[in-house]
Amino acid sequence: MNNQAGRLSCLVVVSGGGFVRLENSLLQERGNAALALPLNHTMKVKNNSPLEPSARKKRMLFRLAYVFAVLLVAGALFLVYQKATHAEPGLYAIEANQDSHVPGYQNGVSLQHYFSGNSLQIRYSIKTLTDAYSTALKDVYRLLDNSEIYSDWVNLASINRNRGQELIVSPELYELLRQTDALSRREGSCYNLYAGALYAEWEALRFLLEPAKADPVYDSDEAARLERLRAATADLSNFSLEFLDDEACKLRFTVDPAYLKLLEELELSDVPILDLNLLEDAFKLQLVAKCLEEQHFDCGYLCTDDGLALALSAFDQPGNFTLYGLGEDGVAVTALSPVSAGSAAVSLRNFPLEGEEGYYSVQLDGKSLLRSPWLPADGQYQNLLLSALVCSKKQSLVDSVYYSLQLAAAKSAAALRDLTSSHGEFETSLLLQDGSKTIWSDAKGILVNEQAGFRLEPCSALR
Repeated sequence: MNNQAGRLSCLVVVSGGGFVRLENSLLQERGNAALALPLNHTMKVKNNSPLEPSARKKRMLFRLAYVFAVLLVAGALFLVYQKATHAEPGLYAIEANQDSHVPGYQNGVSLQHYFSGNSLQIRYSIKTLTDAYSTALKDVYRLLDNSEIYSDWVNLASINRNRGQELIVSPELYELLRQTDALSRREGSCYNLYAGALYAEWEALRFLLEPAKADPVYDSDEAARLERLRAATADLSNFSLEFLDDEACKLRFTVDPAYLKLLEELELSDVPILDLNLLEDAFKLQLVAKCLEEQHFDCGYLCTDDGLALALSAFDQPGNFTLYGLGEDGVAVTALSPVSAGSAAVSLRNFPLEGEEGYYSVQLDGKSLLRSPWLPADGQYQNLLLSALVCSKKQSLVDSVYYSLQLAAAKSAAALRDLTSSHGEFETSLLLQDGSKTIWSDAKGILVNEQAGFRLEPCSALR
């Protein structure tokens, strides 16, 4: 009996995969059920597990390997994420946020900004600048839009569509229009705030699939059409922009009925008349730069696809403005001019970079006539200047563009010489449409691409 009891004390009943020890008892109750064992019965342990010990060991090893693999993958992903989000001091391209209500407002404009500090500070600064830049660029875009009206905004489109009515505009738009109206009325000015229809006609022509066929050199009807527009636009008595109240920023824009009738005849009635044209991007960069500077983002630069650039006031990173030309293999960088804090630059080209549209050429008397966006307000391409780089540390970007337009309107090399001589506040570098590789320049510190065969001559030597 004692042997039996002793034997029973170490028995294990496996029930439902669980183990139950019977402590010196022949009866072990489980709930309402009982397991009765005869005194002479010796129980054998039955293993209900489907795995043998070796199989269980393998399964455990597999689980450990699986966990180890998961940890390895998680660690690798963490390292990748850390590397992707880690920010080092340097120059960063800032991309404006998308906005479905103002689509495309960020097109054609770029911002680069330098950041220092630790990774967290840099990432926070980039996000803050992205939001500030997006807001500023979007607001300026809406302000200068001459064809689309936005709720709660009085912009150029509002003025174009409300001719003859008194309007109150923002101080920025009021001052901008006062400046451009004065530029338009300068004697011999190459700029015209009221040439929207003339520029629209040329732009439609430049973006045709085969623009050369419709060029006024070959198409007499188009030539007559452009001449009527040019003459009517040049007569500034057709336009009146009255600045009625400087404090309230109140103005009124009116157009002579005869001019409106001409636009109707030419099927251009829907084209905006008031148009910043070649000065629009210059004003855009200046206004955006002002907003960024006010929020202490001042170590970067803004630029446009069509060749304008503006360095912010504390930008101290190495960089260069570019003078493009034409070499044996196509477009070439012919010279570089160093960037300095607060400097403005205009890279004027009468030929496209790779992939650019809106440029073409026609042949006349064995000479190529180049067509580009750089059209003076009189509607006449002079075909003298191939490209130019205008830099200034003191003058505004708007002034730099206006001076560049004067260069584009020059009718002779002597006229270019006189212009550069009388505008010493600008550093000017020029390439002519004469097939030579001479860069005419008075710029300080300019680096010439001598390997490509280009050489430097002073502007004073132009004849």
